[in-house]
Amino acid sequence: MSIVRAVYVLEILEKPTLAFEATSYHEARSLTKEEWLREELARLRSNGSPIWDGETKLTVRRVEEGEKQLFAEASENGRPTDVDELFFVYLIELDGDE
Repeated sequence: MSIVRAVYVLEILEKPTLAFEATSYHEARSLTKEEWLREELARLRSNGSPIWDGETKLTVRRVEEGEKQLFAEASENGRPTDVDELFFVYLIELDGDE
């Protein structure tokens, strides 16, 4: 039996930033509390600025149609072979090879 996953979007200051799959809204929301993700979001930059200041509330919502298409295209091109591994699609342009 396969696990049903839905695509969710993490927003920073109401800006769609990151798309990912989760089995429920609760699971998606709990990801925002993970220290490793918070550290990565604070480290990554877009247009020379950190994408997250380390303090602003991170919010999660269900994916919208256009974002869902971007996620589907990216997952066709680079999804990990380990089904338990998280797959992120950044919806913003990141600086450098991050």
